[in-house]
Amino acid sequence: MSRFPKKSDLEGRVIIGIDECNNGRSIPGLPFICAAYVSHPRLNEQGKYTHDLQNKVIPKGHGLGLNKLKRKAYRKKALGFLREHGNFKYFAQRNSIDKVLDVSMRASSTARLIKEASSFLSEEPIVILDGYPFCRDAKAMIAETLDRYGIGSDNVFFRKKADSIYMPVTIADRVAYCLGSVRFGGIGTGRKWPHRHKKIDLKGPLPELYEEDILAFEEKIRHSR
Repeated sequence: MSRFPKKSDLEGRVIIGIDECNNGRSIPGLPFICAAYVSHPRLNEQGKYTHDLQNKVIPKGHGLGLNKLKRKAYRKKALGFLREHGNFKYFAQRNSIDKVLDVSMRASSTARLIKEASSFLSEEPIVILDGYPFCRDAKAMIAETLDRYGIGSDNVFFRKKADSIYMPVTIADRVAYCLGSVRFGGIGTGRKWPHRHKKIDLKGPLPELYEEDILAFEEKIRHSR
């Protein structure tokens, strides 16, 4: 991976922001949800490229809270936010007892998410993942999988507190939260995933290399302990 570009250099590039919901497993019954939001630069009133929004970003807090009325009100706002910022892909991963398997699946799934989110772009994007790498070999595992997909990893970066610095990551953070609140907010019965066509189905037939990647990464992590 190359050096992270200056913020002024980022403004004119296509950025894929990646963030998640329930990473710390603090919400029972909610899986780990990871979203990738594709942001194209726009010209502001000063004639400069920017990724900042003209409208406020939806806050978090009530979508998965204890108050049913607030969850219901938030759900309507969440659906509107997902429609307004529809340029995203996501996956959901249930936690398993095997932590090593969790990590290897997360790495392979994240690489696939990057692949899916960038598949229709005419230029190579800057990919920014919020936070520190989720394990010691996370960067290498993602880079290796992307390489096998025929995608470079030089412009893929983990950045601490990226969701409060870079707007595309902020939007990805809210997209993941809104998806969780709509699907698991506890309002009504038989809820399905919103924007199902944008969800990467990890339960269906595994894509080429995907199962092989998981097994290889799992073996690598176990031997590095």
